[in-house]
Amino acid sequence: MELLVSAHRENGSLILQVCDTGAGLGETDPSGVFGRGVGLSNIRDRLVQLYGDGQQFSIANRPSGGAEVTLRVPIRTASQSSVESE
Repeated sequence: MELLVSAHRENGSLILQVCDTGAGLGETDPSGVFGRGVGLSNIRDRLVQLYGDGQQFSIANRPSGGAEVTLRVPIRTASQSSVESE
């Protein structure tokens, strides 16, 4: 199995993606994994709390096999963060 981690900027957002070539999620609707445990639900809830509608968090089966997790959050630079906290 291979694991690929990537990050790039797009339209003011940071996009992080983790893909693998494993068996995938084994379900027709991969969003069902959110209801299986506490961890993924906590991540999703925390992202909504921090970024509201400015974030996206998705999990999907890859067409070529394996799974793919994508996270999109607004880019905040160090200088923006220090100005916001004042």
